[in-house]
Formats: sequence, structure tokens, C-alpha cells
Amino acid sequence: MQFTIVIPPRGQARSQSRALVGKDGMPVRSKKSGRVVVLHHKSASQKQDEAKLEALIIPYKPDVPLVGPIRFGVRAFFPVPASKPKRFREDALAGRIWPTKKPDLSNIVKHLEDVMNGVFWADDAQIVGFTDNSGKYYGEPARYEITVLYRRDDNPVKMD
Repeated sequence: MQFTIVIPPRGQARSQSRALVGKDGMPVRSKKSGRVVVLHHKSASQKQDEAKLEALIIPYKPDVPLVGPIRFGVRAFFPVPASKPKRFREDALAGRIWPTKKPDLSNIVKHLEDVMNGVFWADDAQIVGFTDNSGKYYGEPARYEITVLYRRDDNPVKMD
């Protein structure tokens, strides 16, 4: 399965953390360990980014989440910065220059895995590898090109 989502690629943001505070205004401590209880959550902008992306990928989702091993491919295309000279732009669009700034590829992949988890596959632990052409590129429009190669456990076929 292959599809393209036209939206600027984003990376998975770090979760935000805060100590759980009791009614007395003091941090709550675990009865078992005595440590302060810390809550982790996604920022509002991260939730918003995920909701936008999910709305765009829903038309491509399978009828039921895929079961079995999955190879996942992500080609993230970024716009060429307007501040760059014409020669840079030409080389970037021809594939001779690649984006080396943030977000890093692992965070882009994690962002997509989180959005697609439970929708395209039951659990992202099913991802056993990545396609050879996964990476960050320059291109217009800014977009994701996504590939999902899977094999049903009851019908083994080559995943290429």
C-alpha cells in the first residue's frame, strides 16, 4: 500500500511532564517508592498536529488493522528554504542535496507511527523494518510519501 499526504512533515515532539500536586499544594509521592509522581502528556500543538495528520490518512486506512509483520516506509519532502540561492534550489530538487536540519528522521517516523497505530496496524511492535528509500528529501509540495508492506500471518508472501 502506498499513498501521499500533502502536509509539511513534522517530528514527534517530546512529551511534557509535571509533578502531580495534591490538594495541599505539595507534590504527591508514591506510597510504594516514595518518589514524586510525574505525569507525562503531549502538548496541545502535538495533539493538533496528530489530529490533522490522522484526518488526512483516514481515507487510506485498511478496513481492519493489519496483522503480521510490516515494513514501513516514509519519504518526507521538505520545501527548499526561500533564502537559498537558485543553484542550491536546483540541486536540492534534483536530489543532490538533502535536508540535514530538524526534525530528524527518527522523530518523523515516530510521529507517523503514533498516528497510524491502531488504525493501520494493531501495534507498532509489528513493524519489523523500513523500506530502502525512507528518508528526508527536498521537494514541492511538502509531503509524506508512505509505504506499508505487510504479510498476513496466515498467508506468507514476500514483502518486497
